[in-house]
Amino acid sequence: MDGKLTQEEALRLLRARTLSVWEDAALLREYIRLCGITQSECAVRLGRSQSSVANRLRLLRLTSDERRAMQEAGLSERHARALLRLGDAVQRQAALRTVTERHLSVAETEGYVETLLRPAETAELGALLAEVRRLLDAGMCAGAEESTCPGGLSVTLFFPGSDAFP
Repeated sequence: MDGKLTQEEALRLLRARTLSVWEDAALLREYIRLCGITQSECAVRLGRSQSSVANRLRLLRLTSDERRAMQEAGLSERHARALLRLGDAVQRQAALRTVTERHLSVAETEGYVETLLRPAETAELGALLAEVRRLLDAGMCAGAEESTCPGGLSVTLFFPGSDAFP
């Protein structure tokens, strides 16, 4: 935000609710800084719940590149909050690529993130996907498709010339 913004201007913009979620989050942070107030006090002044202010501010934990990618892909605040559950930045950026490439809904994104957060299952899933890559690289498998659904991942393999499994 512009460093010359006054408390009154910030308050007017925040109350107008014409900003994107990303602009709103940045302006909330600036307003709290300008006024030297807590999130709770900010919420009262704006007529919002404390949790809504906290959730907006949480979006600022994403890197500027992540925020830009999410904006360009038209992802929602709920997509962002789902991805923020991934504490590891590298894992979050890979998940963001998957979400944008596959155009996942919020529910699908939440399910995908949930699978990534289950460590034992994630290791097994990683081993399975490595085996799929091995089959593809060896030419034993003609193709593979992944689809994400709430709570899981489906992988379909295509084998050339096989009408049915033995």
